[in-house]
Amino acid sequence: MNAIFGPIVAWTLVRYRIPGSRILDGLIDIPFALPTAVAGITLTTLYAESGWIGSLLAPLGIRVAYTQIGIVVALVFVGLPFVVRTVQPVLEDFPSETEEAAALLGASRWQTIRRVVLPALYPAIATGALLSFARCVGEYGSVVFIAGNMPLETEILPLLIITRLEQYQYPEATAIAAAMMLVSFALLLLGNRLQSRLSGKVSR
Repeated sequence: MNAIFGPIVAWTLVRYRIPGSRILDGLIDIPFALPTAVAGITLTTLYAESGWIGSLLAPLGIRVAYTQIGIVVALVFVGLPFVVRTVQPVLEDFPSETEEAAALLGASRWQTIRRVVLPALYPAIATGALLSFARCVGEYGSVVFIAGNMPLETEILPLLIITRLEQYQYPEATAIAAAMMLVSFALLLLGNRLQSRLSGKVSR
């Protein structure tokens, strides 16, 4: 989801001058500056059935807080800035003359985006998405409150580690933590390799 919405937000910030765009640009960095526990409590308050957003969704039969949907909302909130801030500088440096040349050669707007713009953005999108996912693997503070931590439904791995530590089950906590670390490390390696490969294709 961040790989889809991140480039859209970055495109909007770079290509359009809408009222409040600077405020929106600043809001993108809130997950970096805001303590994760504060973010989790805020999201839970907003998306609970009595919250501002949750009260609008409840009549439609949509529950967000204390469900798997809530986990997705929290992780999108936390991970979106990684994609936006990775794609944004690439878009800013992308020469507009390239798009104009494609248009002069008869390409439609969609063809220009699909065949000219997106290939140049693929390395940044892939890197940002993998960084976002690596961050989400170990996210705790922003997720633990809105998840509700119902066994076998909305439990998250960091909570399992804390539970095992409280029960003095150190080998199990270490095994879970090691698995998370290996996944994050593998994602970072994959991101570097993917970026190099995509960058090579774009340059050719």
